[in-house]
Amino acid sequence: MSENVENESKLLPQNWFWNSKIRSFVPLSILKCLDQEIEDAIVQNKVIKGGFGHINDINYDDQVRNTDIIMFDALHWFCGIMFNIGLASNSQAGWNFGVHSPEVLQIGIYKENQHYKWHSDTSILTLNPNIRKISVICMLSDPTEYTGGVLELEGIGEMKMNKGDVIAFPSFVQHRVTPVISGIRKTATLWILGNRSF
Repeated sequence: MSENVENESKLLPQNWFWNSKIRSFVPLSILKCLDQEIEDAIVQNKVIKGGFGHINDINYDDQVRNTDIIMFDALHWFCGIMFNIGLASNSQAGWNFGVHSPEVLQIGIYKENQHYKWHSDTSILTLNPNIRKISVICMLSDPTEYTGGVLELEGIGEMKMNKGDVIAFPSFVQHRVTPVISGIRKTATLWILGNRSF
């Protein structure tokens, strides 16, 4: 995978990602409630190290992924918001994947030098009957709160996001978060599941 997306040919059509034309798609008043829950989870030592791989075979390597995370289950109230956005993106972008439920809500916390190299969020080479089909990301930080930490999608490039902005894309699309240079970058990610066949 190339380290320089700008030099990649545009491999993916524009409908391989969806983002709201409305800035701060999720109102800041709602994000304030989530921010408080995140702060409470940090105080309660619920922050864990982010891994990668399949759910039953999680790997840890700071060269690949160096991220702190907080996990909320699929019944969390913010999952409902993200799930409905994901369903709308599935229809509006024309993917029409067969999907049925949210997996979990993951809060990603990226501090100085933390990153996540090129990866996809799913694999069809699994015995699990359900796979991630749509990845939905909501930016929880204002761009003034950090530098670096750029979300890039392979074949598309840099995705500039303000606090409350949401992007969705098929989970098989390769993407990365470049190292944070300063500050703290926070996101909420929800994966939407469907049967292994597309």
